[in-house]
Amino acid sequence: MRYKDTSLREERDRALFEAYEKALETMDFSSQGEAIEYVCCHQAPRFFIDGDFCAIVIGRMLKGLPTGLKGEKRERKYQELLRLYLVEREKPGNESLSKHNLCHKIVNMPAPEFYINSRAAFEIIKQQMQRRKKYLTRFER
Repeated sequence: MRYKDTSLREERDRALFEAYEKALETMDFSSQGEAIEYVCCHQAPRFFIDGDFCAIVIGRMLKGLPTGLKGEKRERKYQELLRLYLVEREKPGNESLSKHNLCHKIVNMPAPEFYINSRAAFEIIKQQMQRRKKYLTRFER
């Protein structure tokens, strides 16, 4: 089994928490749940997936093969990646890029949302708050 890189997940978690903090500073929410729901649908700085895996899934989609993706949000994310792939492939200068290189390019583009549900976002935000609290208390001694 291939080693799974967790750096993208950690980057996503930090970006989600930063978006949450910014939303709290700039908007007025009636509840934490409303704020989390807003952040889930908020633009993300990138698609937090590996370019190599994206190339595999896009390749399967282009051939009409089953992708093995589970969940409505994951399917929607890859439909958006496929759309971006097809748009970018037609742009001047990109026609010579391989599927692999083009997928690495599109996963680094801003994503329209974080593609996670509010329950997962709540857990991420809670964990990030705990990490920050633990980090800050180390320096208060």
